[in-house]
Amino acid sequence: MSSAAAPAASPLSIKASPRPGSRVALEVAIPGGRSQASYDAAVDKLSRSIKLPGFRKGKVPRPVLLQQIGPLRIRATALEDLVEAAFRDAVSQEMVAAIGRPELTEGFEVVLERFEPGSALTITLELDVEPTPKLKSTKGLKAEAEAISFDPARIDELIEQSRKQLATLVPVEGRPAASGDVAVLSFSGIYVDSGEAISGGSSDAMEVALEEGRMIPGFVEGVIGMAIGASKTIDCQFPDTYPQEDAAGRQSRFEISLKDL
Repeated sequence: MSSAAAPAASPLSIKASPRPGSRVALEVAIPGGRSQASYDAAVDKLSRSIKLPGFRKGKVPRPVLLQQIGPLRIRATALEDLVEAAFRDAVSQEMVAAIGRPELTEGFEVVLERFEPGSALTITLELDVEPTPKLKSTKGLKAEAEAISFDPARIDELIEQSRKQLATLVPVEGRPAASGDVAVLSFSGIYVDSGEAISGGSSDAMEVALEEGRMIPGFVEGVIGMAIGASKTIDCQFPDTYPQEDAAGRQSRFEISLKDL
């Protein structure tokens, strides 16, 4: 048996306490034999990873290793492995449904200060666990079925919308713009009453589906019948309920060119 497996040999004394928010605190008492075994395993692991002139890899004497990397690093490595092994054994022993990694309540640095290989060590781990739902009494509850009316016309409408959204656009040739086409337009608009440009009311190349309700009233209607390359001036009116308050209810004029269909 290798020295790395030794820490798991000694049993743990564990006290589990619930914490708010679906958390559990595990107070784990680790025997001195197990802490010493973890330290010895850390020395062995580090000696196999470090390279020193004059020594074969894995054959560095312990005194030389301590001098080169320092006792603190060895103790820290031993404690990390010890905590990890204690966590795995504790959740298995207590059958805790752990979520994520645990936290040392005191913090690693504080525990490291009092960690002495060969001496017993008590640590407290806090971790998230799967919540346990508590159901209230279900006796006497009544459920009512809600009638849902089936509208075939609405189903057909949704299918048609999906067809249009997934349709492949093909160029239109030999005819003017018609309802249902997708027109590529350049346009600019002004308010008739002031002559000022409409904010967001211009574009060099915008795809517009020639369908009712796509633009303000009069815009799509003005494009229908245009030939590719043609230009036109159309008058429109913003609805009184238009969300942009400074445009609501105002007359507008657009210079439009049909670039493509």
